[in-house]
Amino acid sequence: MKYTLPFFNKRLVTGFAIAVLAIVLAVVIFHKNKSNVTKTLPQVTIGKAIRKSLPLEVKLPGTTQSQETVLVRSQIDGLIKEVFAQEGKIIQKDAPLFAIDDAPLQAQLHQAEATLAKNTALLEDARKETKRNLPLLKKGFVTQSSFDQIVANEKSLDGQVKADQAAIDLIKVQLGYAKIQSPIAGLIGFYKVRTGNFVRAAENTPLVSVVKIDPLEAVFNLPERYLKYLANKDLTAIQVKLFDMNGDPISQKASVVALDNSVDATSGVIPVKLNIENLLINDRPSLLPGQYVITILQLAQEENSLVIPLSAVQNGQNGSNIFVYKPETQTVEFRPVKLGIVTETEAVIQEGVQENEQVVTSGQIRLTDKIKVSVLTS
Repeated sequence: MKYTLPFFNKRLVTGFAIAVLAIVLAVVIFHKNKSNVTKTLPQVTIGKAIRKSLPLEVKLPGTTQSQETVLVRSQIDGLIKEVFAQEGKIIQKDAPLFAIDDAPLQAQLHQAEATLAKNTALLEDARKETKRNLPLLKKGFVTQSSFDQIVANEKSLDGQVKADQAAIDLIKVQLGYAKIQSPIAGLIGFYKVRTGNFVRAAENTPLVSVVKIDPLEAVFNLPERYLKYLANKDLTAIQVKLFDMNGDPISQKASVVALDNSVDATSGVIPVKLNIENLLINDRPSLLPGQYVITILQLAQEENSLVIPLSAVQNGQNGSNIFVYKPETQTVEFRPVKLGIVTETEAVIQEGVQENEQVVTSGQIRLTDKIKVSVLTS
């Protein structure tokens, strides 16, 4: 007897078959995608080894400073009678700064001169007395004791006259201190006292400061690894570029004048001193002491050197190394290299690479020797 499925059972069987087929297709596609993911090649970027002249430039931050800074103080007590120079202006050496009331000193000088005149007259009289009594002593009309007293009086007056003269000289020196002048040429700062203020020498308080502004100095800390480029080299021949804190170039000329006498063992740097020409523009210096500046020192230059991007260089336990890309096989080759000059973006290769060879500049973390890679193009 032939059995025929109901119509709805046929539809159920057909739907079930379609569902099974969909599941099978999904599993096949999943495994195929998984296989593709597994086989994805490491992606890298590459650069080329080229020949060029490469300068070794070192960027160092620092601050300017004055070669001479003078804190002007009063050496006598007195009232400020006059203030001469204008704040914030350039002054010359020996330019007047302050006048201190010298009337008390003038009075002391007159008194000392009068005392000197009095004692000088007494000394002249004592010398005459000695001269008159010397023959009398020889004839026995004057005792030795009386004559000795006459001589002692003369010597005492002589000493007093010398003391009077010294007192006058001291007062004259103090009178010279009543006129305060700038000991150097430079830029004057803000006054700490004004006309009518009383100043005391014992307080040791600066009245104003004067700084030398041409030339200025700047001290920078050079890492000791660069010292080999300075051996037996004329420091003044090093090319120097200056920039302000915003990165704008500073037109003033600068030159290296000295290295410190030792390397700081803690930080591994050695101070380098520059001289900076600081010309006036509209009677104002272009740079001020304490101003932040950035210097770029060109310590060396290698001509016709083999250069690669610095990002291609990796540092390991056995030194520097790179990966060289082989376009014919699309693989990379691991190579140790010997470096020459290294800048912030490039490195000179002394051994390990040939001109025009391609080197991996990014993506090295997934690489091993002879591995096949995919090159990203910009």
